[in-house]
Amino acid sequence: MKLRFWIVLGLVIAAGLVLFAQSDGNSGDSPAVSEPYFGEMEPGRTPRAFARNILGRDLHTPPIFSPDGASVYWCTMDGGDIQWMRFEDGAWQSPEIIPFAANSPFPIYSDSPFLSADGSRMYFNSWRSSHETIWYSELTEAGWGSPEQLPFETTPPRSHWGFSVTEAGTLYFGSDGEIYVADLSSGVYTSPRPIGPPISTDGREEMPYVAKDGSYMLFASDGHPNSLGDYDLYLSIRQPNAAWGEPIHLPSPVNTTHRDMYPTMSPDGEYLFFLSNRYGDPCAFWVDASVVTDLLP
Repeated sequence: MKLRFWIVLGLVIAAGLVLFAQSDGNSGDSPAVSEPYFGEMEPGRTPRAFARNILGRDLHTPPIFSPDGASVYWCTMDGGDIQWMRFEDGAWQSPEIIPFAANSPFPIYSDSPFLSADGSRMYFNSWRSSHETIWYSELTEAGWGSPEQLPFETTPPRSHWGFSVTEAGTLYFGSDGEIYVADLSSGVYTSPRPIGPPISTDGREEMPYVAKDGSYMLFASDGHPNSLGDYDLYLSIRQPNAAWGEPIHLPSPVNTTHRDMYPTMSPDGEYLFFLSNRYGDPCAFWVDASVVTDLLP
């Protein structure tokens, strides 16, 4: 009887160790799964923390997945460069600094990655001149190429944190609490102009995400009267006359009294990713995209 007891106890302990290794107890390890989005339990209309044991708990950007789901990019709050992971040989590989940023001398850094709709170009912020500007890298058979600065007609305002580029190439970015827009003309961006009301307020509007077809914008703001107290997430819909519509406050529990910011849609359009400090440090959250799409015409 005693032998049987110890055998059963040993099996229970072994099972517990396996479960622990698959939970937050393996902080920093990469999951050996082939399912999309690391095999995380899918969220409904209530946001769920996303892959905290993999991405970390002090993030500067949410995860940015490639269109094929085989790579993911993000940054942390410590001023580090773009990190990425690849799915190869049936498993997610360990996180690395993206090659074009590895071993960059201080104060050069790369941050806030954004992928083109087809995943062939990565845009990112970098302090490689007198202030933060947007750079890009092209994906080649050998990997990401050498960065080049995005060309503008005139010197643009410094770009900070999240930004967005539509399929047509129109660029939206935040600078000192204002969202700017610039059009692509003959391979060069026009002088950026403030987006203005009804999106702009006396507060801060930052981190725009614009649909690939330019039909709607998600952004973070602390200046609209229905804000819950810090950055909240808003939706503005492009009107038939091409003007931006009155911002719609995304419903609770997407927005909270904490800082909810940096919205971005997954490449398949199924999920909204964002950052929130509702559990302490800024972490990645995801929620079913219907919290946005149900508000669209």
